[in-house]
Amino acid sequence: MSPLRPARSVPPKWTAYAAEMARRGLTQEQARALYNEVLAAPAWMNDLYVVHVREQEDGVTHLSIRRQDRGAARDWRHFQQIKNQLCGAEREGVELYPAESRVVDTANQFHIWVLPVGVSVACGFPVGLRSDALPADPAGFPGQQRPVAEHGRPVHS
Repeated sequence: MSPLRPARSVPPKWTAYAAEMARRGLTQEQARALYNEVLAAPAWMNDLYVVHVREQEDGVTHLSIRRQDRGAARDWRHFQQIKNQLCGAEREGVELYPAESRVVDTANQFHIWVLPVGVSVACGFPVGLRSDALPADPAGFPGQQRPVAEHGRPVHS
């Protein structure tokens, strides 16, 4: 995966967007507000992903990530790299699996909400551990991970 670079957002045509949002039950005013947010969000792109970044008033950064080919598959390490590049390596992000009443599932798009600097998620592991940093296990420890190249990007086999 190559590093992200600034990109120009190409939103859908307003008429098509407004029609789709009306079909989903939004008023014209709500649709226009969402459309304007899409237009204002900085966009980033690389060889695999398109990312829109929205800074919220509470200091949370919302990363909206989709593959360029709009496919569903993704790589956790890629998302970690995207979060690190755009928000910083020591900020924590959350991907939410919401109550069914709050599900937004309209595209093969993923969302990470990155917390402000110094704020941690109240759950998770207390310290980090990478399997590529562990000595080889002659017993064949089942938790093996593919190696990471020196520059920190996964090595694909």
